[in-house]
Amino acid sequence: MAAMVVLPLIVLASSGGHPGRGATGTVAQRLVSFSGRPCFGAAALDRHASCPAPTTMPSPAKAAHDWSAAYRVQSNGRDCWSRIPRFRRSTCHFGDKHAHTKVVLVGNSHAGEWLPALQRIARRKHWRIVTELASQCAMSDVNQVFPTRRSSVHCRSWVRRTTARVRKERPDLIVFVNRMSVPAHGHRFAHSAPVYAAGMRRVFRHWKGIPVVLIRDTPVPGGSGISVPSCLMAHPDDYAACNGRRSAWVPAEPGRAAAKHFGNVHVVNLNDHICGPKICSAVVGGVIPYFDGSHLSATYSRTLAPYLMPHLVSALRRG
Repeated sequence: MAAMVVLPLIVLASSGGHPGRGATGTVAQRLVSFSGRPCFGAAALDRHASCPAPTTMPSPAKAAHDWSAAYRVQSNGRDCWSRIPRFRRSTCHFGDKHAHTKVVLVGNSHAGEWLPALQRIARRKHWRIVTELASQCAMSDVNQVFPTRRSSVHCRSWVRRTTARVRKERPDLIVFVNRMSVPAHGHRFAHSAPVYAAGMRRVFRHWKGIPVVLIRDTPVPGGSGISVPSCLMAHPDDYAACNGRRSAWVPAEPGRAAAKHFGNVHVVNLNDHICGPKICSAVVGGVIPYFDGSHLSATYSRTLAPYLMPHLVSALRRG
């Protein structure tokens, strides 16, 4: 593994708890203004950034609780996730409730990890955000393998109901993100991407005329057997031991193949703001990018907002 430079860090996250029980990144919400610090989080990967020497980090244990607001219990007593086995709808609203621009965030947990970035953008642009999120179930009209057939049926039903609901509501913009985490029925995982792509095409056909930004799936440390905060705790004197090869961490992206059939679907790849050209570091710009072995931390997601916003604004303008 290549050596990793650990850069200055602002205290990361909340005091504890676990997803679905109201824990949020209260300290992390003190993130600097939208212009950002040149060496904080994703900005440290910019080629022009000249960053100072390392400073003391808070405990990586705090990063393990640095979740997006999608995990927060809402006024209805639920969080923002449709879950196994029934995948009942559980939607949430963020941003300016009186805004003229409505953005719908759709997908599974790898969509939820972008919510902190979207919230930051929404505050800047006065947008309203509505979430349509499912835990594990990817937004693809295909039979996905779950422990029971019932869960597989309900997952696909959630996809179809959500597709129809978003088409009916016709938001100004759809932000679409998924992780392909389980095989398609009748296929090995390694051969499932084309099946998922076909299922996504069936979804996109219903959204013609609505701008869609498909964010390419983010690198997955867990694919290499790594939970980043746990690894950092296990290697307090050698954070570079938790780095990984980018080629090993970057997963398949079936949405890219599906998107090329639709002029309204715009693919955005922000992985250059998460990993270096060859190495994905366990600490970037003083921020731990993941709260587990797969999902972006809320703090790091916020630092990606300046890179995501121009793509969203461009898609809205193109209509």
